[in-house]
Amino acid sequence: MKNYIPMSCRLSIILPALNEEASLERTIRSCMQFLHAQEIPAEIIIVDDGSTDRTGAIADALRQECPDVRVIHHPSNRGYGIALRTGFTAAQGEVVLFMDADGQFDITDLTTMLMELETCDIVSGARLQRSDTMLRLVASRSYNAISRCILPITTIDVNCAFKLMRREVLTGLNLRSRGFGLAAELIAKAEHRRLRIKVFPVRHHPRLGGRSTVSMRSILPALRELWNIRRGLREVTPLLPSHLSPCAVSSSPHSPK
Repeated sequence: MKNYIPMSCRLSIILPALNEEASLERTIRSCMQFLHAQEIPAEIIIVDDGSTDRTGAIADALRQECPDVRVIHHPSNRGYGIALRTGFTAAQGEVVLFMDADGQFDITDLTTMLMELETCDIVSGARLQRSDTMLRLVASRSYNAISRCILPITTIDVNCAFKLMRREVLTGLNLRSRGFGLAAELIAKAEHRRLRIKVFPVRHHPRLGGRSTVSMRSILPALRELWNIRRGLREVTPLLPSHLSPCAVSSSPHSPK
């Protein structure tokens, strides 16, 4: 069954990439195949965050091959959060998905997530069965627990890098995180603003190649970032939108309700 975004709307997929030469091409081609099969009007924005391997060259080759692929290069590594914010600023679609470029997420989960977005503002992925190394798993679970202690959030798996939202959600949240705390900042400020968030279980696969830059050494910088996010919550007005976006994501007339 197909889902579609009305032709007046467009999907922007944002992928921050740092030294992902082993997985980037396969991840992008998987996205392109899915979008074509589902007839979803979309753009794919690759943000090369100062990679020192062939990530930038691979991204540029994909851009030459497919007009729906856009590439933004950071001349040096500026951080995961800044890479995402660069993508958010460049996005032209009314609906935005961000995901990692390492191939650990399954783009086909987007089919159901688009349907969920009909009745909420953010669909936040949750990795219920993870395919990570033990060290990465411990670091991530520690970060999730710390996030929930420091920030007034209820959403599980807050740092899952597979989140779908209306672009208008980003307006007014004043996202500032430079590192991996951006996902937590997004959810914390959205909950503070009383936006509608649905948690959706997503599949999680082993990395296609390369290695993660997240480690236990990331915890202390993350702590500082989380405290800064907590202080920044007072800048966000806690208002509930009175209506859905006029460009709501709809299911195909042939899809079951």
